[in-house]
Amino acid sequence: MKVRDTVSNLLENDRLVRHHNDVLLACAMELGDSVSQEVIAAHRTLGSINWDAEHEFDAAVAAMDLAERRFLGVHADTEITL
Repeated sequence: MKVRDTVSNLLENDRLVRHHNDVLLACAMELGDSVSQEVIAAHRTLGSINWDAEHEFDAAVAAMDLAERRFLGVHADTEITL
């Protein structure tokens, strides 16, 4: 199943949401530019933190939120295929 649309529309596509664990991350991986790499790195950091260290978790979540907001600010209207 391939769907071509803008990033913001892909995030709301129910079929893609069921197919991909994280549609925004999938979009970032598809694009691969520097803003996308920030999203990928933030997700990787969140996945590898020490869950016993609350401050590390909070910082990783904040970094991921910022990276995702920057990504959407740049690529919300970018058309890609997933």
